[in-house]
Amino acid sequence: MKTYGQRPRKFPRWIFIAFAVAILAILSFVGLWQFVAPTERHVVVAFSDFVAEVHAGQVDEIKIRDREITFRTHDANGRTVTKETVGPAPDQALVASLKPDDPDKPLPKIYFEK
Repeated sequence: MKTYGQRPRKFPRWIFIAFAVAILAILSFVGLWQFVAPTERHVVVAFSDFVAEVHAGQVDEIKIRDREITFRTHDANGRTVTKETVGPAPDQALVASLKPDDPDKPLPKIYFEK
């Protein structure tokens, strides 16, 4: 029951402070994550798409580890994208085929990893 002259109950300040600290912690984490998170995204593509991009001269670098192939491409805007695929076991014939159809385009750098 409310009597006259009595003050209304105030909401405790510590709840506001705890809420503000929680919001600041979340914002700090998200801001920090932007700097820590990897900027390069890996896109998974089919092996046939990989071969088509190599023949089109869009691949700059190829890293082969067993059957896993990671490669960097560039698009018409000059952006670099890292892509991944799984192909056959690497042999001399595969490596020899990894070159652009246009002889004026540069050959991709090929690295073998263990």
